[in-house]
Amino acid sequence: MLKALRYCIAPIVFCGGSLVALMAALTHPFQPRMSLYFTKIFPALTLKAIGIELEVRNQQQMYKTYPCVYIANHQHELDLAVHASMVCLPTVSIGKKEIKYIPFFGWLFWLTGQILIDRHHHKNAMESMSFAAEILKKKKVAAWLFPEGTRSGRKPLQKFKKGAFYLAVQAQLPILPIVASTYYKSVDLNRWKPGKVIVEVLEPISTLGKTIEDVEELIQVSHAMMSEKIAQLDKELAS
Repeated sequence: MLKALRYCIAPIVFCGGSLVALMAALTHPFQPRMSLYFTKIFPALTLKAIGIELEVRNQQQMYKTYPCVYIANHQHELDLAVHASMVCLPTVSIGKKEIKYIPFFGWLFWLTGQILIDRHHHKNAMESMSFAAEILKKKKVAAWLFPEGTRSGRKPLQKFKKGAFYLAVQAQLPILPIVASTYYKSVDLNRWKPGKVIVEVLEPISTLGKTIEDVEELIQVSHAMMSEKIAQLDKELAS
């Protein structure tokens, strides 16, 4: 019963926030900074409304490393609140083109200058990454990607796709991994106090002087760092 109620409450708060931010974005369309009107308020309100405790660690690293390419683990619809609450500086998110059809949030995503790619056509997707790299260099903003490409659900961290790493190398920006503890292990929406999520910003990975030939190594290093930290956070929450 509680879980069903929370599944009703969360979209109302989240979509309501998206609508408010959408109205603000209409005044300055296609400016990534306008998305901060949403990320600084409504994701945290959504988590509070459904009772999830969020602990954020090492967020100052996001300021130290900016601009950069953020990569984060992708688990569940909750990412829309958990990870969105971490965005504290103008950031371009890169997502599948279908997002723009989601009422309010998708429209906000498009109107604030986020980048939509066609994941089903490799050539178009890679062209979008080259376009994104030019935007990052021109506007001096960060990018946010989920390198798994799809939600992992109850599975471990999935194999990474190459797009985020091509982007980081092309833009010559550091990669900044961000991980959230595993939701299904520590969160139960049927409980009065559903649980806690820890999000931690890891150390940056330099791409200075790296080329396309270094992408596989960057993927391996990033995946190992993130897998290890997720395991540590899960163990801590289980104790």
